[in-house]
Amino acid sequence: MTVLRREGRLIGRYPMATVLVAGLIAVSMSNKPADAQEAPLAPDWEVSVTLYGWMLSLDGSASIQGNEVDLDVPFRTIIENLDGGVMSQVDLRYGRLGGFVNGVYGRVTADERLPFGVTGLEAAADVRITFLEFGVSYALDPLPLGASGKSSVSVAPYIGGRYTDVDLKLALEGRRRDADIGFTDPIVGIRTDWWFGPNIELALRGDIGGFGVGSEFSWQVIGAAGYTFGLLAEDNATAFLGYRVLGQDYTGSNGDNEEAWDVVTHGPVLGLRFKF
Repeated sequence: MTVLRREGRLIGRYPMATVLVAGLIAVSMSNKPADAQEAPLAPDWEVSVTLYGWMLSLDGSASIQGNEVDLDVPFRTIIENLDGGVMSQVDLRYGRLGGFVNGVYGRVTADERLPFGVTGLEAAADVRITFLEFGVSYALDPLPLGASGKSSVSVAPYIGGRYTDVDLKLALEGRRRDADIGFTDPIVGIRTDWWFGPNIELALRGDIGGFGVGSEFSWQVIGAAGYTFGLLAEDNATAFLGYRVLGQDYTGSNGDNEEAWDVVTHGPVLGLRFKF
């Protein structure tokens, strides 16, 4: 049995990520300038649907039936063995209040033997990963940027949860090892949207969660640049490109065996958002 070594690797591996999350929270708590002109928020319902692809890689380790296996799996390996995936988000907003649901599902199967990093082991694998995020937000008044009045930044704190389910089936050293790791984290975070003119957007989002309720600790940072244009209607679509990083540190048990998911999931994001 391999003993897991957990020395804050999630935070230590990406220290700037936690700094960015803290910075976003600080932005939301700062006082707005006295001369800032408030832009009213429309009291109408707004619905948007986002379809996107997350070109993810895995960096970390998992404990399956008491055995630690390395999961340093690059995007190229995942895409070559990807059986299918679904990624989308739905946002609702009425005035200041908003809600969102974001779902990611992917399945990777490999009949050939794949390397598992520093362990020096190889395995045939069937890996299914599901992330389901949900929450509510409250939008503050947009703040103008510069004297032209064409640029602005909006801040929306949010709270919610993130459900994670990881189904691992490995044929390792001639033995089959299975694990079904599932947990739900409470999360709290901030989203900021920076508009540079009517069409160019920079969105930054960060949250932390877990707090021992689901995982011991989790964090996420997303940054994306977007361009809004008309697709069958005026300014109803936004194409965006960005990067998403999700770190999770979970330890649980299945009978007498310890199960753990100490992994950073990260990669570029490419998508298209439609507003209705």
